Amino acid sequence: MAPGKGSWEEARALIETETGPVTSAQVLSSGRNSEISVIVHSADEATFVKGRRVGHPQAWTQEREKTVNPLVCHVSP
Repeated sequence: MAPGKGSWEEARALIETETGPVTSAQVLSSGRNSEISVIVHSADEATFVKGRRVGHPQAWTQEREKTVNPLVCHVSP
């Protein structure tokens, strides 16, 4: 695990509310703008998950990405 990265397992219950039960996970060590970066696999799909704790000083960056994402999805996956 990269320095400063948290365990995705800490957020597993929250992740599974969106994905359903996670059957496997691939932790990603690259990237600097998140405490967790992981690809989780459920019965039907793979989902990329990244995030920070709400109280983290840089949590606002995740909200910014959430806001911008729908505007750029036609040019980036």
